[in-house]
Amino acid sequence: MANDKLTRKLAQVLEEEPEVGEDPVPRLARLIDRLRPSRFLLDRAEARMRTLIELLDARPDLLVRLRELIWNLFALHDALPFYTEVGILPDRGFARELRRRIGNHLLPEVRDESDLIAALRRVFRKPVDARWLDRLTLETRREFWRRVGEDNPVADARSARIHARQAEAARLLACRCAAWGEHPEARRLRPRQPGDESPFLALAGDLDEWLRRRDDVAPLLGRLTACRDVVLEIEARARRHGTNLTLTLLLRRLAQSLNRLELLIMLLDEAPGRDLPSLADAWGRFFSTALRESLRRDSVRDYLREATGVLSLRVTENASQTGEHYIASGPGELSAMARAALGGGAIIGVLALFKILLHHQNLAPAIQALAYGLNYGLGFVLIYLLGLTVATKQPAMTAATLAAAIGEAHRDGWRRDRLRAMLAAVARSQSVAILGNVGLALPVAMGLGWYLGAGSEGAAVSRGDAAHLLRDLHPLHSPVIAHAAVAGVCLFLAGLISGYFDNFARYNRTGERVARLGWLRLVAGQRGAAWLGNAVNHRLGGIMGNLLFGLMLGGAGFIGFLFGLPIDIRHVAFASANLGYAAAALDFNLDGATLAWVVLGVALIAATNLLVSFVLALWVALRARDLGLRSMLRALRG
Repeated sequence: MANDKLTRKLAQVLEEEPEVGEDPVPRLARLIDRLRPSRFLLDRAEARMRTLIELLDARPDLLVRLRELIWNLFALHDALPFYTEVGILPDRGFARELRRRIGNHLLPEVRDESDLIAALRRVFRKPVDARWLDRLTLETRREFWRRVGEDNPVADARSARIHARQAEAARLLACRCAAWGEHPEARRLRPRQPGDESPFLALAGDLDEWLRRRDDVAPLLGRLTACRDVVLEIEARARRHGTNLTLTLLLRRLAQSLNRLELLIMLLDEAPGRDLPSLADAWGRFFSTALRESLRRDSVRDYLREATGVLSLRVTENASQTGEHYIASGPGELSAMARAALGGGAIIGVLALFKILLHHQNLAPAIQALAYGLNYGLGFVLIYLLGLTVATKQPAMTAATLAAAIGEAHRDGWRRDRLRAMLAAVARSQSVAILGNVGLALPVAMGLGWYLGAGSEGAAVSRGDAAHLLRDLHPLHSPVIAHAAVAGVCLFLAGLISGYFDNFARYNRTGERVARLGWLRLVAGQRGAAWLGNAVNHRLGGIMGNLLFGLMLGGAGFIGFLFGLPIDIRHVAFASANLGYAAAALDFNLDGATLAWVVLGVALIAATNLLVSFVLALWVALRARDLGLRSMLRALRG
């Protein structure tokens, strides 16, 4: 065998003569101790597991003993929570479950030793166990469980106890599915005709009848499929009409419970023609997943990722639908985007002047931050409502669109040509948008500065202001990259905020509720109220995203002031406008070296704004689809 030393250690544990009524946990724990790789050599987990499989093939007597240990583990411990809780989101509510997990980290939970989950934690007692189990391939897990599940060595009272627990777990899951399937949040999005029978309510009765008669399982599985179809239909409607955290957790919990119930039905089915190898595969997949989940049962990170995953998907899907409008695919669309970017740049040139004027008002820090934020936010909202473009707002939207395309490519076999074409279109669109913003923000600022007599006595932009503006843009005299990264984070958050409020408006039917306001109908008439309601439905996300983005930009410096940290923001369009005002204040008399450094600073700000916001938005959108940045690289390589 490949590893004789490990083989001897594993055989030594399994060769020990079992005692009557022996608790299998200590021996299984010793076996796992021998099998466990070093935490620095987790990649060896696969080879070590293959060594155990080879030993079981060479020594059938040891395979029998291992089967006995595993079956006794289930027979002598309460497996009901293992079947009905592990790997299924709890029905405690998001906040309560989060508090429970945090509390268990601070003060570990004491579980009943007769509980199978507690027994498994005694067997897999090292924090590294969940990590090395994840390294095992599906084929290796399948081979192990096919050997262990070939025969039942305990066809006695213990076997009856195991099957009784499985039947009890199946009944409990069916009752829970009936309750969750009829939850008001689920019924709200489920179209239903009067007199229609609920498949969830019928499932519990069908299961109970089948457990008594043990006849053909096909009708019961058909009922289970009908329940799954309803869940898929609700999810599809949630994509169109929006969702919330309660519905997100409910649908995920319901789908997990239906999958678990199907496995238990397969285990309880004693039909002569059942496919035992497939059953062993299904059991192996379940046990591996359930074991991993039981070891991570108190993980705050895993819970947050799973609980918010579907909601993140809905939010990023809304962002991706918006992002499609930010990708120009032809000369006509590029020309339209250039015009929109030029218009946005002109308004930003004026907003930059307002910000300088506000700076001269000597307002209290908090009031000044609010004034800055409203200047930015209301300006961005105006740009949005006029159909113009702020270039750096695009990456958070286009990243979600790109992630959606990667998800489609993942299902369709990694069509790299389409992804490369989309990346090229995104790059062209971003370049045109940035050049458009900068191309008009700079001359507008220079023109306004010259017209207002910048640099003269009492002017809006003095020579002192010009020196300060240039210093803020000089990469050697100011942390422009760090400040631009802060703005990039704000851009990323603004994209999520837009998606959240789009989802909020759809789910809560905000536009329809606005259109039904009695006082609004009196003031604007029924048609006017309907128009405003429709506008809220389609524009709430954009308005709130732009407004809160501006407030974040305005408040960043105030947060730095509160905590004594050098926090500030640099946005490429405002940076180019500030360069224009500084040049006008100095009578356009800038030395070449200073101009070169400042232009480099503006370019660095642009690159950092785009890179930070795009990477963060792409990462979140990919994670929401259970993908990763490696998925994109794999897609591009084909």
